[in-house]
Amino acid sequence: MRKAIFIFGLLFVSVSFCSAEPYDYLAKRISKGAKKLTNKKVAVLPFQYYDGRKSPGSNIVSEHLITKIVERGKLQVVERALLNKIMDEMKLEQSGVIDQETTKELGKVLGVEAVVTGTLIEETDSEWVNINTRLIKVETGDILVAASKEVKKTWEDATFSVVEDTPEEKTEESPAHEPDMKVEEPESIKIGPGDGEKKIPEAIVELKKSHNLFKAKRYKMAIDEAKNVLKKYSDKPVVASRALFIIGRSHEFLKQPRMARAAYIKIIKDYPLNTKAVKGAQERLRYLDRGQRR
Repeated sequence: MRKAIFIFGLLFVSVSFCSAEPYDYLAKRISKGAKKLTNKKVAVLPFQYYDGRKSPGSNIVSEHLITKIVERGKLQVVERALLNKIMDEMKLEQSGVIDQETTKELGKVLGVEAVVTGTLIEETDSEWVNINTRLIKVETGDILVAASKEVKKTWEDATFSVVEDTPEEKTEESPAHEPDMKVEEPESIKIGPGDGEKKIPEAIVELKKSHNLFKAKRYKMAIDEAKNVLKKYSDKPVVASRALFIIGRSHEFLKQPRMARAAYIKIIKDYPLNTKAVKGAQERLRYLDRGQRR
């Protein structure tokens, strides 16, 4: 009898710990990553949903995380009201989608060396959400630490209410309208945050090869070529996110929505400061989610 009570007690403690643990874990990882910072003051931005939908979960998650970061006592956090006021004055989106230059400007105004940002990812109609967190140095766009944890939703999302795309004509070949797939010219793509004006024309040549295979409807070969680009230039946000977009679109045409979805989510998770790519990925995810609900 005592053994049964003891086991039950352990289970109760374990369940209680697990329910609170995700935010503690994320706060611990962020605080540890912030040891590299000179300025121990950070701003926690709203956590956007991977598909750009509006949800109370964005602020709820960031508020929980702020509380846990402050409780650890390692960092100061910009007060939410001040952050919202500054973002409004700078006419920034409350969605958390902010590019590197704007993040740098926001950091200067708030007096912070780094910001905490991230995305919320969930499967359709799931009760669980994966929180992907990043601590980003505002001056360079470098990711100092990345961590993720799954939590049970404690909020209700409204009926899917993102801005709908304009009606689109479909053909047997195309799963949806094709967004802009233009590959920028070599002189217009920089090597990435913090690397000044150095160009990478060799990356553009390889990216164009993948893009041309895509246009020729040789989707499997386009995917292979884009994966090679991604492997070589995963630390170059503009190039890597374009390679992932080609991979995602190719999987769509091959009628492999789960693999397409994975490519788009990776853009949002790994390259959050590349806002053009993030918004393109969100557009494709909204299309794929609508297809699942049909």
